[in-house]
This record gives sequence, structure tokens and C-alpha cells, in this order.
Amino acid sequence: MNQNNSRRESSTSSGATARNPAAITSGRRRASMFDPIDPTELQKTLYQKLNQEQNSNEREEQVVDSIGSFEFGIQYMSDSQKLTVNLLRIFDLQFKETSPNSDLYCRCTLMPDKSAFQTKLVKRNSNPVFEEQFEFDCLDLSKLESRYIEISVYEVDKVTREDCLGMFGHKLNYQNIENKKIFLKEIKPFVRLSEENYIGDLMFSLAYLPAAERLTIVVIKARNLQGLGPDKKLLPDPFVKVCILSKDGKKLKKKKTSSQKGTMCPVYNEEIVFTNLKKDQLNDIMIQFLIYHDSLTNRELLGSFSISSSSRGNEYAQWKDMLESKKSIAWWHSLTALNSNVDSDHNLNQNFSINNRKNSKSINLFSFKPKPISISYKQAQALGEHP
Repeated sequence: MNQNNSRRESSTSSGATARNPAAITSGRRRASMFDPIDPTELQKTLYQKLNQEQNSNEREEQVVDSIGSFEFGIQYMSDSQKLTVNLLRIFDLQFKETSPNSDLYCRCTLMPDKSAFQTKLVKRNSNPVFEEQFEFDCLDLSKLESRYIEISVYEVDKVTREDCLGMFGHKLNYQNIENKKIFLKEIKPFVRLSEENYIGDLMFSLAYLPAAERLTIVVIKARNLQGLGPDKKLLPDPFVKVCILSKDGKKLKKKKTSSQKGTMCPVYNEEIVFTNLKKDQLNDIMIQFLIYHDSLTNRELLGSFSISSSSRGNEYAQWKDMLESKKSIAWWHSLTALNSNVDSDHNLNQNFSINNRKNSKSINLFSFKPKPISISYKQAQALGEHP
């Protein structure tokens, strides 16, 4: 038995040395997965590369403050009271996930005057070149310090002016722009209203024909409308009501579109025409868009939007295009919640129900006691109450 065991040990040891000759030279046994890890034998360069890649990814996620750099020039001429703005080029422009066949243009606005110019369309690319010059007249030097330039970048497709990519502002200082000076500023990404206040968008176009005194509004479509019910998951049947209001809020004219069944992104493409509107009247009116859920029992207001000559930003730009341009161009606008007392029809119904509540009297049947009736002895005897 001892001889057999010795033979087995010799055979196994010879086999192990044959399979692993390095074990003979090193004089150590082969490492096992259950052995403790020796930190001195780790390759630190591998872990350094992983840390560098993770840090670079974190930096890319955090850097969202800029979508590119805009190069522009400004000069103020005090003798002619003119402000000259040169929109030159954009470097490393980042895009949203929209149509790759879209174009770009920039809008330069003098705030708070809201005087605006825009460049020509440029093919979509990461480094667009504009090289256009605009002049703002009758700008007094004493009012220069309270003004600033707002430059915004838009992405356009063939049908609609849809997305604002970003914008930035530049405060005017006479000492810096007495002679022509070139600036390079970061473009801040355009951020819509917070998700709590965001209730959807509406696209429409405006066109005015002075000869016919006709205002044409094309309600195109809406998107991301709120649902119905406490969880906002029920699909609405939305329609758009368009109203012409006076300055004091009086409703002059109104029309509405057809309703679309069960959708949060309705498409209308319906034309609404208002006649007998003189050009002078346009400064004294406001166009109001109200989106309702079409129901006989509960006509819920889903969102609203108003535009007039006193609007700002994109609203003012579209209003100005309506007066100056012969083409009808569609714009997206964010909807807002509306107080019910602004809409006269909704307010009348509300007041009617309140008045009915005030005039009605409630009776508690459980505490109701009839008043006693006094009758004579003869009447009681005739009724059988007394013998």
C-alpha cells in the first residue's frame, strides 16, 4: 500500500511539473482564486484610464450651459445716434433632434424697445457664417446704458419656424462700443417653461390684407396637451376658439375650429377669417386662442394664448411679420393656464350658477317642523278631532 501511494504521488508531481514547468524554477505553487489579493501586483494604469473615462463622461453630462459661441461686432455712432450690430458667425453649434434638412437664422433684438432684425437663412451646419449688418436708429446716448442686445438662434424647416436653439444678451456700454469692437459670447440653450407650468404648444399663422381689411388666422395644430381626470390620462376632444378682444377685454368677434376626437396632439389646418378690421384697429385689439375639451357636461379649458401689438419676444416678432410681410408664416407658442374670468362666455356661466346658489334656499328635511294651525272648536268637530 505504501509503495502504491508513493507511485501515485510521484506520478502526480511529475505531471504537474510537465504541465507547469515554471513552477519548478520559481519554487512556488500556482496562485488560486481563493488566495488574498496582493495590492503591489495590480496594474494601476488600467484603473487610471477607467477613472479618466468616467470623469470625462460626467463632465460632458454637466456641461449644458452653452450650445456654441457667437461672434458679433457692435459700434455706436454718437453723431448720428445709430447703433450698428454685425452678426458674423457661430462656432461649434449644437443641435436638437430635429430635421437634418433644416436651415438656420438669427434674430437681433434691441431690448426693451423690441426693435428686431433677422438674418437670411443659412444651411444647417455646426459653424454657420452670416456676416450681416443691422442698424438701430434714433438711439440717444443718454438711453444707451438702459438698453441691451438680445441675439437668438432659430432652426427652421420648410414649413414652420419651429425651434429656438438658444439665445444670449449683451448689455450696451458706450465706452466699449465707441469704436467698433468684436465680441465672442456663449449661446445659452433655450429652456421652455418648467414642467409644472408647461401645458402644451399651439401652432398658428397670421396674415393681414389691408386692402380687404381682412385678418386670416390658420390654426394648424397643437401638441402635448394635458389629459383629463385627476391623473391626466384621459384623452380630450380638443377644439380651438379664437376671439378678437378690445383693450378693455370686451369680446368683439369669435369663431372656433372643429373638435378632434381623443388626442393630445390635434391637427386642424383650418382657416379662420375676420373681416372689417382696419389697420388702425390692430393696435387696439388682442387675439386670444382658447383650447377646450368638447363636452356637453364639462367643457374644460386646456390652455390659452394671447397675442397683440404690445406682446414681446416671438409674439411681437410674429405680429410684426403679419403687418410687414406678405407671406403667412406659422409659429409655435407655449400655452398658459387662463383665469376663468377672462373668457366672457365661461364667466357668464360661472356667474349664473353662483347667482342661482345665492337665490336658492336650502331646507333640512330632518329639522323641518310645520307651523301649528289654530282652528275653532266647530272646525275641529267637523274634522273629527273632537266628539
